[in-house]
Amino acid sequence: MLHSVGFKLKALFLSTLLIIFLVGCNQENSEKIHNEPESLVERELDIEEPRQVNEIKNQKDLSSFVEIGSPIIPTTLEEVLDFPGGSFSGERFDKNNEPLIKELKQLPTLDENSSDEEVEQYLYNLLLLYAEDYPDPTALVNRWEQLSFGSPEVEDPRYEVKENFNVEIILDSSGSMKEEIDGRQKLDVAKEAIKEFMKQLPEEANVALRVYGHIGESEEVSCKRADRVYDLQPYHEADFTETLEEFYPNGWTPIAYALEQTKKDFAELKGENNTNVIYLVSDGIETCNGDPVQVAKELGESEITPIVNVIGFDVPSDEQQQLKDMAKAAKGVYASAKSQEQLKEELNRTNEMALKWSEWRNKSQLSITHTKNIQSLELHDEYNLWKKKKTLEAQNIFFTVTYLSQNTDKLPSEVQKKLKRIMDERERAIEVIGEKVYKKLQEDNEKSFSQLREEIDNLFNANVENN
Repeated sequence: MLHSVGFKLKALFLSTLLIIFLVGCNQENSEKIHNEPESLVERELDIEEPRQVNEIKNQKDLSSFVEIGSPIIPTTLEEVLDFPGGSFSGERFDKNNEPLIKELKQLPTLDENSSDEEVEQYLYNLLLLYAEDYPDPTALVNRWEQLSFGSPEVEDPRYEVKENFNVEIILDSSGSMKEEIDGRQKLDVAKEAIKEFMKQLPEEANVALRVYGHIGESEEVSCKRADRVYDLQPYHEADFTETLEEFYPNGWTPIAYALEQTKKDFAELKGENNTNVIYLVSDGIETCNGDPVQVAKELGESEITPIVNVIGFDVPSDEQQQLKDMAKAAKGVYASAKSQEQLKEELNRTNEMALKWSEWRNKSQLSITHTKNIQSLELHDEYNLWKKKKTLEAQNIFFTVTYLSQNTDKLPSEVQKKLKRIMDERERAIEVIGEKVYKKLQEDNEKSFSQLREEIDNLFNANVENN
């Protein structure tokens, strides 16, 4: 009996051990089944994902950047003037400027191992946002010569007093003129300024108005329409006002075609007996595949010997170069107008010539009001403008670099220092070039206009030490 009980206890003990062993093996296998996938996931996180995140964070793909096309640190006046204007030039850095911040967010990331070439390319592309449109001293001298219309000092026959005074304005009525300035549509602002200008001209002067972009059926049609809507004749307010109400902003921008048509209009009005003034007022560049610079050159060299001036009306700095080149090719003056008042001011420069012509025509004593003292004051003002632009450009770059360094991971501290150091050199170089050019013009203010232009040409390509 005792033997039987002992046997049963022994069997129970062995069974219990077996159950414990089997359960343990089952748990171990179960843990392996669950732990192995978890271990694989951990390995993927530890190896793959952090590497991918790191690659994105430190990506230095500069393929979207514009290649450096102009020296960042200029050594000549030409290099300052040829640097492309920035899309946000004239504006102060503002972290609440949504279009600007959107541009900055698209910039790639540099790391502390970035090369000097990568840092310079980064700065160049920042300058494409902020580079200022510096005043061209040659344009200032050309304007002086125009304002000396009728003076015995004038060497250019275009500015001699002649029998007739003819003015044609070519007005941009393309679709972009729908945009607003000062709370009003740009075309309406331009129409009002032109109307006031025409009213102030001497009644003996002849005026004409040509528009382009007012036809928008298709590119093909719009690019072959630049209509003279008010023929060359003395100004009649009611008729001119009615004409202004007949067209609206609509199509493309055929500047070259418009200039070609204007040249034909003036074909019989030779420069020997006519002062022919042509004003182009546009808010953008050619969009019809023409070559307005070449056409402007041909117009300026024609027998009508016109005074061709170009006004960029609310044109972004990075789009002004073509308009400047047109004025230069025609030996005229380019001016930028950001408001109705500035547009009126530029147009009224022609009124000064017209009034002198009227005085001569009416046998009055011709007054020569544009003195060397006035020129000296204008030189002073333009040099101050040069310095203000230089300072604003540098501040915008410094503020932007600081913003990117403090609010994003795009610029480590070492890269930030390099960018600011290069920008310091650019600012100093522009300061030295401006100082030399305007100081020379002040010293030579008594010289003739052709001599002043020659002085600028000599400085244009002259290497300026900036130490």
